[in-house]
Amino acid sequence: MDVESFVKSTDARQRSQHLPAVIDSCDLLSLADLEQASARVKSGAHWRICLEATARTLLPMALKAKALLAEPIHSKGGLIWNLYKGRGCHADRASYRGILLSDELFKAVKKAQRVRLLPYAIAAFSKQQYGGLPGRGTDLAAHVVRTFIEFLKALGLCGGVIFVDAVSAFYCIIRQLVAPVETSDEEIARLMASLQLPPSAMHALAEHLKEAPAVCQAGVEAHDSAFYAEALSSNWLAADGRSGWAQTRVGTRPGDT
Repeated sequence: MDVESFVKSTDARQRSQHLPAVIDSCDLLSLADLEQASARVKSGAHWRICLEATARTLLPMALKAKALLAEPIHSKGGLIWNLYKGRGCHADRASYRGILLSDELFKAVKKAQRVRLLPYAIAAFSKQQYGGLPGRGTDLAAHVVRTFIEFLKALGLCGGVIFVDAVSAFYCIIRQLVAPVETSDEEIARLMASLQLPPSAMHALAEHLKEAPAVCQAGVEAHDSAFYAEALSSNWLAADGRSGWAQTRVGTRPGDT
């Protein structure tokens, strides 16, 4: 798909979205939400010179995007840059991870929206699920594992811990299971091909897709769920040192909020 066709199709999709006749002001982001989110963006000291001015600059864009469920197309993607992991041979591709260099301004809007979703995530996540939640970092997971091992030693029991590292985890998320993203038979077939799943798994995946997505099961408000789905639609990326760009239909945006 060329750039012009992609922009036109994205614009047509956004314009055709079903919007409520009246939008509750509680569903929209406030100036205080954006000011607090701007303070958390790791973009250098210039953001913190005047947080109120930054928030006021973001407010019109945030209100329009949230009310109309139309995220700006330039914030839906970015440049994939290879970042050295800090270990391994510099000449080995496995020693690098992809990070998305995207629109810094709209990152604050996404952070503000993320704060609204956190209470639902805290309630829905397993108590043994760590990372991504305040007060439940991966360091706590390491502490739990060590405590478990010491507990076994003290009782003289046998036990084991299995460590699993999901390869290309950012790119393997099935968005339709997370948010109410539009799905067609063609889209399911495309998902199967991109994830290299056997044909026998297609029916199982189709049955899962009939269920309500995770954000809806967690009780997230309808407008917030729709805005989250919008953030996972019409995504694109370009790679450093390569011409052209690609539209992504599976996975989340690596390095993004």
